Formats: sequence, structure tokens, C-alpha cells
Amino acid sequence: MEWKCVATGFDGNCKLFGVNIFDYEWQKTGKEVTVRDPSHNQRHIFSVWKVKVNGVRYQFAAGEFSNGVWGFFVDRNDTLNEVLLPKEKFIKRHGLLVISCVLNIMPIMIWVLASGINALSDSYVVQMILLVMSVIFLASGLGLLFQFAAAVLAVTYLLVERKRLTVGGIAISVVSIAFAVAYFLVINWLISSGRWLLP
Repeated sequence: MEWKCVATGFDGNCKLFGVNIFDYEWQKTGKEVTVRDPSHNQRHIFSVWKVKVNGVRYQFAAGEFSNGVWGFFVDRNDTLNEVLLPKEKFIKRHGLLVISCVLNIMPIMIWVLASGINALSDSYVVQMILLVMSVIFLASGLGLLFQFAAAVLAVTYLLVERKRLTVGGIAISVVSIAFAVAYFLVINWLISSGRWLLP
């Protein structure tokens, strides 16, 4: 676990998870962690607590840095905590979907890149290498494997984030899965009909 200080405040008044955390009942987990005061770099041993805010359960470490001054920490690897930095939160929550989209377009991007280089090159060897690359990524098991992986990641994302899905997340996931299926069907049709989609 990697604990990050996300809030400091005085006893009875500190905003955490969008609310004054002292207004809520904390449940002790029985765990303790070692953290550092970000201002003075001193080490402290804080208890780990759980709290329910607006129907959502959170976990955090808290304790006093000094008399009446509290520090609050969350685990960077805990995707349920909404106080992560926006970039960190986005990557941890939507990383599977991002990778799925990248895998979806990877074969097409490689084909486009190969076509562009092929058009600019007069070398027969280079053209043959790019031709092979295109066949591998567009009409072979490797290209289809990319699409299969993309579909699996999109489905996994839907299952993992099912309680906190947004319309955008669902839409992108469905499009990613549909694209993977369409790609599979098109490539199979090209192979079965003998039509090779080459640069």
C-alpha cells in the first residue's frame, strides 16, 4: 500500500470525501500504517478507519500530527477512494477501457502507418516487410487476438465498474466490444472470400 496525505485540518473540522469527516461515524479496522507528515517529514503511526458517506464506503488512515491537528491519508491503490488526484483516479478507474480502445485501433493504425511508409519508399525490401506486417496485423490470428483482448478488457471494465458506470463509460465499452466483433467478422469474410486488405 502507498498512503498519500489528502487532507489536514483541525479537530472537529476537516473536509474529506466532500464532507466534514468528523460529522460521520468512523469504524476501526484494527490496522495501523506508518505515514509521514508532509509538512515536517516526521513519521507517525495512524489507525486505518472505514466510513460510509452518502451510501459509499471509504477507507482511510487518520491521526493527530500534533495537538488538535489531524492528517488524513488514503491508499493510492484503492480505486474506491474518490480523493485521488484526477489523473490517478482516471487511470485507475478507466485504465482497462483505455487499453481496450488502444488494442482495438492498433491493427488499423499499424496498417495505416505501413501504407504511408510504403507509399513513400522505393525500396522493394521495405515494401515487402510492410506488406508482411499488414498481413500479420490485419488478416491473421495476431490481429484477431488484439480484438479479442480488447473485447475482454471492455467486458471486465463493465463488470468492475458496474456500480459506478457513467453513460459515457457504458457507451465507449459497447462501441469497443462492437468494433472488436465487427473486425472479427470482416477479417473472417476477407479470408474466406480470398480478398486481402493490403496496402
